[in-house]
Amino acid sequence: MRQYYVGATFWFYLLLATSVNGEYYTSTDRMRQLIKLEQSLVNHLSRYIENGANHSLVLQRQRDELQKQLKVATAHDLLYVSHPVTAFLLINRLLTDWQKIGTQIGLDVRRYTFENIQMPTIEDVSGVVEALARLQDLYRIEPNKCSRDIGIDPPFDQALSALECYQVADHLSVAGFNSQSIRWFEEALHLWSTDYVRLTKIDVANELAQAL
Repeated sequence: MRQYYVGATFWFYLLLATSVNGEYYTSTDRMRQLIKLEQSLVNHLSRYIENGANHSLVLQRQRDELQKQLKVATAHDLLYVSHPVTAFLLINRLLTDWQKIGTQIGLDVRRYTFENIQMPTIEDVSGVVEALARLQDLYRIEPNKCSRDIGIDPPFDQALSALECYQVADHLSVAGFNSQSIRWFEEALHLWSTDYVRLTKIDVANELAQAL
């Protein structure tokens, strides 16, 4: 177990050496609070599913997948929140996935709090992405390597989807990290197999062309 915490500390202090935006990502304790916040949201969703007259299979599948992610995050919380990829996934879930779920179940997720823990902001996810970009440059890490090589002998393997790679690229592009965004757009196209609502492979290809 000690080697996991060595890996987590290694990543976190590397990221502190970079200048990152966002309130949460500069503190592992505050990032770990987000795991508790998401667990509270999952519990709320479970109660909604159990008490609802119309049981949604889609919501149940989403709940099951979120519980799977949380099981890993809780078991290795320091490593999970310290690595830029899994930290991005955590904050991005709270900002995107949970917003959609909240709309379906009548919950204003943006104002949701648990034990005085507030939801992260767009600045937090931008801070994680910018830190990831700086580490890419420093260690010449390719996106596909970065999305899978979580740490020293990691207890889990967490890969990014095509959509998540696109989201990283989009954040980098907006923040002015054009050269880094190109590699993430390319990785998104490489992984792309299914078009998403309001986002197709052609859209990603067009954004890549603009970044070149």
